[in-house]
Amino acid sequence: MPTRKKPTRYRGWVMQSLKPLLPRGWDLIPYSRTPESIEKTTVLVGLQNITRLPEAPMSSHVTEYVVTVVSPASDLAQADADLDDDIADLLHAIDNARDDKGFPVLAWTRAERRVYGDFNLAFDITVSVITTSTPTKE
Repeated sequence: MPTRKKPTRYRGWVMQSLKPLLPRGWDLIPYSRTPESIEKTTVLVGLQNITRLPEAPMSSHVTEYVVTVVSPASDLAQADADLDDDIADLLHAIDNARDDKGFPVLAWTRAERRVYGDFNLAFDITVSVITTSTPTKE
């Protein structure tokens, strides 16, 4: 089995924030690589884009990731039945997740249904985080 590259600190933070929100038994993969087969509901995390934060254009960025949730069911009707409530529950969990200071952990803007690969139902959820550079001490 090939070794997995360690997630970057931002992607790692997104994954660490998502993990407790996912239903038990879902597989969380740090990159949007195509698994050889989907044996259980699989969540892939891929960097989508980075833009400047308008309120702080020189020091902060909005970093968006696509969180893809893929059903293992090859029958689309079964996959719909499997994911309908789980996607809604995951979005509510993201809405309600707070850090120790009460601030939202992640923000999501869109969840879009699509077909993953040739026949697996999936949802792409766009989540965003604000990143700020930290000067290094010399």
